[in-house]
Amino acid sequence: MAERSDYHHGALRLALLEAARSALRADPGHDPSLRAMADAIGVSATAPYAHFPDKDTILAAVAKTGFDDLAVRLRAAAGAGDDARQDVARTYLEFAADEPGLYRLMFATRLDNRRFADLAASQRQAFAAITETYLDDPFPERSAMRLWGTLHGFAQLLAVDCLPDAQSDPALLAELAVSG
Repeated sequence: MAERSDYHHGALRLALLEAARSALRADPGHDPSLRAMADAIGVSATAPYAHFPDKDTILAAVAKTGFDDLAVRLRAAAGAGDDARQDVARTYLEFAADEPGLYRLMFATRLDNRRFADLAASQRQAFAAITETYLDDPFPERSAMRLWGTLHGFAQLLAVDCLPDAQSDPALLAELAVSG
C-alpha cells in the first residue's frame, strides 16, 4: 500500500485508472475494488468518488483506455507491414494475451454502451481500425465484423486455455482468422 498523504492528489483520475490497470495485470480474473485502487495510490477510500460516481463508471473508463490503446496498436500494425489484415489480427490477439484482465473488462456485459457513451465511441474506433484494412472489400464493415468476431472468439479461447499449445500462437490464429 502506498503511504497516505494529506495533500490533494493532483492527478487522481489518471492515477486511479493506472492503479486499476495494474491491478488487472496482477489479478486478471477479478475487477479491482475501489478501496484497493485508492490504497495503491495512497488516497482515502472515498477519494475516487471525486471523479467517478460508482465502481462501474471507473471500470468503464479503464475499459475505454483499453479500447483506445487497442485502436492505436491496430492502426500502427496496419501501416507496419505488407499484410495489414494479418498484422492487425496478430496485434489484436497479442493485446488480448498481454492484457487478459483488461481485455476481459473491455467486453464486460455490465458496462452498458447506453450508459457509457465514451466507452462505445472507443469501441467504434477499435472497430474502425479493423474496418480500415478492408477498404478494398465490397462490404468492409461486414468483413471487419467477421474478423473481429473470429478474433474475439480466439482471444476468449486463449484466455481460458482451451486451445492445444501448438495451436495457441497468435500468429497462427491470426492467419486462420484472416484466411477465413
